[in-house]
Amino acid sequence: MYPFNTTSKCGVVVVLYYPTLNAIEDIISSINEYNIYLIDNTPENDIKYSLYNFDNTSYIKNKENKGIAFAQNIGIKRALNDGCEYVAFFDQDSLLSEDLIDKLIQEYNRIEKSEYKIGVLGPLPINLDNNQPYKQRVLKKIDDLEIFITDMVISSGMLVKSFVFERVGLMDEDLFIDGVDFEFCWRLQEAGFKCFVTYKIKLLHKVGKDDTSFMGFPIIISSPIRYYYMYRNYFKLAFRNYVPLSWKLKNLVKRVFFLFYALTLDDRKNIYRNILKGVLDGFSKK
Repeated sequence: MYPFNTTSKCGVVVVLYYPTLNAIEDIISSINEYNIYLIDNTPENDIKYSLYNFDNTSYIKNKENKGIAFAQNIGIKRALNDGCEYVAFFDQDSLLSEDLIDKLIQEYNRIEKSEYKIGVLGPLPINLDNNQPYKQRVLKKIDDLEIFITDMVISSGMLVKSFVFERVGLMDEDLFIDGVDFEFCWRLQEAGFKCFVTYKIKLLHKVGKDDTSFMGFPIIISSPIRYYYMYRNYFKLAFRNYVPLSWKLKNLVKRVFFLFYALTLDDRKNIYRNILKGVLDGFSKK
């Protein structure tokens, strides 16, 4: 790890998993003045540390993939230890503009000066494939601030002030991957904070392996093992009181709906095997 600027305003946490070198170089080149923490969950040691020999970049190689929450928590702890005032999260396949973090910090400060107790702020995620915005769940529009209150902000682009982690804790490592960002947002709200999305700041982002639709419903296609965590974590979260009832009901419908859609997929046997294991583990390890 290289010497860091202990007065850096923001620590940028990027979790890696079989990344392309071009994608990581793009992220590093887009962030000049802030500390970057690259947490690599790739099991094989196929990325050379020397490639990230930058004064503001720390590359941490995990020996195994322990999930996005575990990796994010490593980055959060490093950022807090280095005295960062903010922590921002990005996926390896997100495209950052050079001033994106600056804009997020400005918006965060603007909201913080209002009557609202802000916990997290996110940009509007734009689908990399079709340049269309991903649907956002909006609870309330704040016209005078031109922002939206929501109960779920995706992790890529999420900005959090450091003291918030001291109030509500770190990411839930037990969830491994699916729902980690949403659970953190719901925990924030349980503690009295609000979550915001600003449509004035956009982030090009990719969710899942592919996007499609079935009977008019949007479907995100993922790898078979991902469905294990989707179904397991749904049942783990469904038993928690602070998780919104609307999310529980909507996602129950989505999970049942996908069981029929999966019949059309080539790898359906493997998918159903992972879903069954996820359901069983979700009930047995609540």
